[in-house]
Amino acid sequence: MNKSTKIVTGSVVGLAVACGAVVITALASGFDPLAHHSSPSASVSPPPAPTGAPRRPFPAPGGLGRGASQAILQAEASVVQSTPAQLGADFRAGQTLAQVAAQKGISLSQFQASFVAAVTPLLAADVSNQSLTQAQETLLLKRFQSETLPPNWNRSRVRIAPQATPVPAS
Repeated sequence: MNKSTKIVTGSVVGLAVACGAVVITALASGFDPLAHHSSPSASVSPPPAPTGAPRRPFPAPGGLGRGASQAILQAEASVVQSTPAQLGADFRAGQTLAQVAAQKGISLSQFQASFVAAVTPLLAADVSNQSLTQAQETLLLKRFQSETLPPNWNRSRVRIAPQATPVPAS
């Protein structure tokens, strides 16, 4: 084997090892290569979690489809004794779920216990009407039961519109 063949072979093996490490790291951090995203913005990473809050290891509920997002919002609203429309308005006003719950006198532990019970039948209905797969429902329920914080507990849902970059006049 001549020197140039050895160099090419070594480079290919090194590249394969590096690609394998990237794939393993992505899978370990919760990346789902089989998830189908309907919009380019769905693949954008969420902003970092606020200090003291653990980062969620899976995409935001919107990445699972509108059915799961609506079920989660409806369950959150039910637990804080509100409607999805009012809770959505609270979120657009800049409040977090933790703030809304605190205003209603609901503690984190009370919210967690009620949330899983409220979201379970809603996700089952989404599976029945085929807006969510059984595997997605199982994954969501396992994660909701094992998380130290409920989904979106400390995350503001105010969307900031991107600003246009000025183009210099020529």
